[in-house]
Amino acid sequence: MADDDDLLKMFADARFSVLFLGVETVRQESLDEVHKGQNLEKDIFERIRRISRFGIVPFIGLIVGFDHDDENVFAELENFLVATDSPIAGISLLNAPRHTTLYDRLKKEGRLTDNNFSGEWQLNTNIIPKQISLARLSVLYWGLFRKIYQPDLFEDRLLNWLKNIDYCTDLYVHKKADPKQLLFGCKIFKHFIMNEKPPIRALFFRMLKKTWAINPKLIRRFFTVITQYSHFYNFVNRDRT
Repeated sequence: MADDDDLLKMFADARFSVLFLGVETVRQESLDEVHKGQNLEKDIFERIRRISRFGIVPFIGLIVGFDHDDENVFAELENFLVATDSPIAGISLLNAPRHTTLYDRLKKEGRLTDNNFSGEWQLNTNIIPKQISLARLSVLYWGLFRKIYQPDLFEDRLLNWLKNIDYCTDLYVHKKADPKQLLFGCKIFKHFIMNEKPPIRALFFRMLKKTWAINPKLIRRFFTVITQYSHFYNFVNRDRT
């Protein structure tokens, strides 16, 4: 997609709002482990920026816990999100489901825990990392996940992302108001006013104002991103004891 401006324009004209990108990691050796080395064959930073310029939110999927991951990989992933102005990312722990090549290999190496993979990629892992302890992996993982959704850091990425949008479709400028969408917008306002903590409520109204100043056409996109942010912020900051 990122190599084809005409295709990106068609996606934007069709009002695609979010594109999930299985980036996984920015380390070539780790990508080679899972046979996704093609992710870095071209400049992944520029490709994600090109997708963003068409107003399509890059939802970045990342994984930590590869054999080639050490403590430095967490800073590398954070820098990647900042450099690409990616506002939203989901980070998962590497897991080894039964009946997979990874499971069989780690079982032979004695690197599986007693916890069977339950499908919760973001809560637990059944692997024993190679370069760092399991406890340290958990600490660094949750530390990064919380950090990228700190209000000030998220605001910086979102603001830069909005400023770099070059193309907004004009195919729907005369479209009549949709009552369902207006109702949805009212529900979003109600949620941030009634349910969110003061810092997140302030972030919502501050970014709403800034988005309008950049381009009123981007308000719809702002709602898309801010609702996802609310979900992730509350997820990473909830009590897991």
